Parts: sequence; C-alpha cells; structure tokens
Amino acid sequence: MPLRREGLSGRIRVGLACSRVRRRQAAKAIQGGVPGGHQRRDRHDSKRTAASAFCEVKKAYKLYRVAGGRGGDAVVTDVAAERSIPDRDYEQVQRFIERFASILADSGWGRMPARVFVALLATDSGKLTAAELAELLRVSPGAISGAVRYLVQLNMIRKEREPDARRDHYIVHEDTWYEATVRSEQLMERWSGATRDGVEALGRHTPAGRRMAETLAFIEFLQDEVPALLEKWNAQKAELRERLADEDVATTDVASSGEAGQQESA
Repeated sequence: MPLRREGLSGRIRVGLACSRVRRRQAAKAIQGGVPGGHQRRDRHDSKRTAASAFCEVKKAYKLYRVAGGRGGDAVVTDVAAERSIPDRDYEQVQRFIERFASILADSGWGRMPARVFVALLATDSGKLTAAELAELLRVSPGAISGAVRYLVQLNMIRKEREPDARRDHYIVHEDTWYEATVRSEQLMERWSGATRDGVEALGRHTPAGRRMAETLAFIEFLQDEVPALLEKWNAQKAELRERLADEDVATTDVASSGEAGQQESA
C-alpha cells in the first residue's frame, strides 16, 4: 500500500536519529573501556550496539529510497487506483497476469520479464514505475530492474521520465504486437540471407540443402505476405477502435440517464 508522506518522513528521521545515537554510544564504549574483567564484556556490548546501529541505518535508508531520494515525495502508486476500479476483480486480474506470464514463459520468455510485460499490459495507464511494479508483482526492486532492462532492449517497452520527476516510468507500446511483427520483418531479411548462403554451402540436392531450401522458401513466403497482413490489420484496427469508442459513449449515456432518474425520484 502507498505510504503516507508525513508518517514516512517521521520514520526516516527517527531511524536516522536512532542510528546517530547508537553510533555515539558505541564510540564512547569502545574508547572508554572498563578496567579489569568488565572491559571485554563492555567491548562485546559495544559491538552489538554498533551492529544494531547499522541495522537502523539500513532501515532508514530503505525508507529514504522508497520516499524517492533526498527530500522526495512518497511513492504515489497507480496500483491503488487499479485496485479500486469498479466492476473489476483485482484478484482475478492478478490470476490473469500470472497465467498469461506463464504462457509466455513456456514460449521462451524469461519468467520475470513476462510478468512485468503482462502487468503493464493489464494496467489502464500502460505505465508503472519500478516501485509500482514491485508492489504489484510482490517482488523485490532488484528483480524488476533486470526485467525492465531486458524488455527495453527488446523494444517491447520504453523508459520515460516525466518533467520534475525523479523516477522513471516504464511504458508498454500501444501497438506492441504490431511493432514486434514489424521488427520480425527486419530479422527475416537477415534470416533469408543466411539461409540462402546455407543452401549454396550445402548443395541444393543434398538432404540438408533441401531442408535449408525449404526454410528459405518459408521465410520468403512470410516476407511476401506479412506486409499485406499488417496493412489489413491497420484498417481493421481503425474500425475496432471506432466501434469501441461508440460503445463507450453508449455506456456513458446509459449511466448518465440512470443517475438522472435516481435524482428525479429522490
């Protein structure tokens, strides 16, 4: 859940203050010492005090990082907003994310990149920070950093930083599958060149050469057909978006008329 700024700032100040006090206590104990048999025990206690002080520093620093750095605001997540959307079962959304991510993982994706990608797809805004992704998927920020780096390299998502913001947002492309298909066309050009070299090297009339020739023919078939399919999809997508916009308007009109009827009856 998102942290309140006032409570968070107070906890950071308390944690840092406690760490300073404990460090001073440890320093005095180590420098002063106690004569005789108590000196060893006092040094042992001072070590425990120093270790406790280090733990306090770590806790305070974690809170500091969550707050967004020096003087930063507390993380205001979109996750809470997603959970409060009417007529949406948040637990069902979580199950969908895990199931779809599992299917992608079975197809060769890394498990964590798949979860991050589906989480962004399933978010209305299509963008989340690393902290928000960690909260949504209930994992550590370290696991998120590797996943988003991988997805950015594949150009499945992009990283943006809003003006006057200290945190990066990771945004899924609106036409992510279309973009992936366009990129595959570029890859197929390289594949066709490599397989053509393979046919020449192996000999067209050898078993391996025939296998490579069939591979080349399939790649060239896709190169011929995919552009027409993408053009057809663009036309169908425009019709789909227009139809969905009309449905949204109709739903809004029905809701408005229902509210007006309730006000009149009241």
